[in-house]
Amino acid sequence: MTKPNLKKTHNNLRSVVVYASVADFRDAFLSNMDHLYLLAYLLTADYEMAERCFVMGFEQCIDGSSVFRGWVQSWARRAIIKIAIRMTSAGSEGDGERCNSDHLHVICRRVEDNLLQNIVELKPFERCVFVMSKLERFSDYECSLLLNCTRGEVAMGRRSAVEHLTSVFA
Repeated sequence: MTKPNLKKTHNNLRSVVVYASVADFRDAFLSNMDHLYLLAYLLTADYEMAERCFVMGFEQCIDGSSVFRGWVQSWARRAIIKIAIRMTSAGSEGDGERCNSDHLHVICRRVEDNLLQNIVELKPFERCVFVMSKLERFSDYECSLLLNCTRGEVAMGRRSAVEHLTSVFA
């Protein structure tokens, strides 16, 4: 039996793997602008921060390391989430503060959906856990890595968020 030529196999694989280009990320951000901006807004609970988060996410994606073309969408979402966590300090697992009530009044006028309004009222950690795990369907493990906390803290944060939202709509 002959041994496989690993060098040749590796070179063939390299020619098959396609990395994302700046145009791929541009297209992903343009075609998913509504979703990515809403994600940034729900995580930051602030329109201006969400806008900065969106732009920084795009910049990070095009300046970052090589990414497989098939991962562009998930990479963009992950970039937005990581930046939003950094901006809100939600990863510290502290209580954090709820939104400023004056600013919240402006947000409530713009956001007609009562659920969105109540999500942005959650504490930063609870809000991030809820958005990541329930809306974006990240696993507890993924959430714990991004938020720099334990899976138990993620579960507690999600439970607290769900209880709060349930009590509002009861």
